Amino acid sequence: MSKNENREECTPVYSTRFVFDKELYNDFCLASYNRAKKVFLFFLVMSAWLIWINLLGGNYTLVLWFAPTICFISCLIYFRTKQAIRVGFERMVLTGGKEIDVRYAFYEDKIVAHSDGSARDIFYEQVTKLFETKRFLLLYLKHDVYVTVEKSGLDASIEAVKAFFVRKCTLVKKKKFIDCSGDMKWSLVFLVALIVVATVGAVFAWILNGGSILKQI
Repeated sequence: MSKNENREECTPVYSTRFVFDKELYNDFCLASYNRAKKVFLFFLVMSAWLIWINLLGGNYTLVLWFAPTICFISCLIYFRTKQAIRVGFERMVLTGGKEIDVRYAFYEDKIVAHSDGSARDIFYEQVTKLFETKRFLLLYLKHDVYVTVEKSGLDASIEAVKAFFVRKCTLVKKKKFIDCSGDMKWSLVFLVALIVVATVGAVFAWILNGGSILKQI
């Protein structure tokens, strides 16, 4: 008996199937903003501390150069994230010629991904992180590859499904799903806060430096 026939004889514990349209794709990509949110929060705390220390130490010129540089880098990260999401959806549609039909079957010992008439095995031991958005449960493998579980397509309690994945994915360090549903908003909030802190610091440094950016050079 073939491997595919064996697969069909087994009933999966859970299964999901959906068409990856633009709305779902944007929700799926909220996991990308989780990384950006953490970077901006780190930059915000680091910038506030460095600006404060250097203002107290009289290193005004350093603040004047540092503040716009960190703002530029952060804005670049934010807009590149948005661009990557837009291009990613367009590439997906162009590659397949249509919006992708996604189907996963979750067995006790593995995940089977179905695509274009073929099937691929994924093992729970490959999953290293768990994310959740408004529409998805996301099982992160590596290299920004996810198993996407569309919540509304599950004929089961979401909490029961989450508990199943937490139990099965033994390499996940945080034994819970990381909520990314508000991370696009929070990444923007931290970015704006960073720009405000850097701008205020630069203004104070400019005033204390006698109105010149080159005075201490």
